[in-house]
Amino acid sequence: RPEWWGGTVPWLSLTDIRKLNGKYVHETTEYTNDAGLANSAARILPTNTVCLSRTASIGFVTILGKPMATSQDFANWVCGPELDPEFLMYVFMVSRDYLRELGSGAVHKTIYMPTIESFHVCAPEIAEQRRITRALRVRLTAAESLSGSLKVRMAQIEALPQRLLEQAFREVA
Repeated sequence: RPEWWGGTVPWLSLTDIRKLNGKYVHETTEYTNDAGLANSAARILPTNTVCLSRTASIGFVTILGKPMATSQDFANWVCGPELDPEFLMYVFMVSRDYLRELGSGAVHKTIYMPTIESFHVCAPEIAEQRRITRALRVRLTAAESLSGSLKVRMAQIEALPQRLLEQAFREVA
C-alpha cells in the first residue's frame, strides 16, 4: 500500500541487512508512517535493539542506532541490564552457519518463532561481555581496514597486465 510508505519512521528490511551486518543501523532504505504502523504488527523498537534476519538472509544481524521498526523478517531482542547488545550481535554473527541450519521451508528458508523462542545464550557477567565486545570491535575494525587495503591492491594487480601492454606498445611506437 503506497499510502503506508514515505513517512518518517525508519523501516529495517532485508534490503538493508547485508550491508549492515555487524554494524549499528541509523538510516534505512525505506520509511513507513503512522498508518503503516497501525496496519501492521510492527512497532517502533528502541535504540540498541538487536535485529536478526530470520528469513531469506538468515543470520545477518544489526543493532538499531535509533528507534525504528522492522519487517516481519526479523526477530528482535531488547536486551536487559545483564546482556550487552553488541555481545549478543557477535554471538549471532559467529553462529550464522548454525542459524542457517535451523531454517526450514520449501521455497525459502525461515527460522520460525518457536525455534527462536527456544534460543539460549551462555553469557558471562556484563563487565566481561563488555570487555569482549571492546576487544572484538578493535580487531574487527583492523580486519576491515586490512580488507579495504587488500581490495585496493587487488585492483592494482588486476590492472597491471593492461598497463604493461599499454606501456610496451607505447615504447614500440
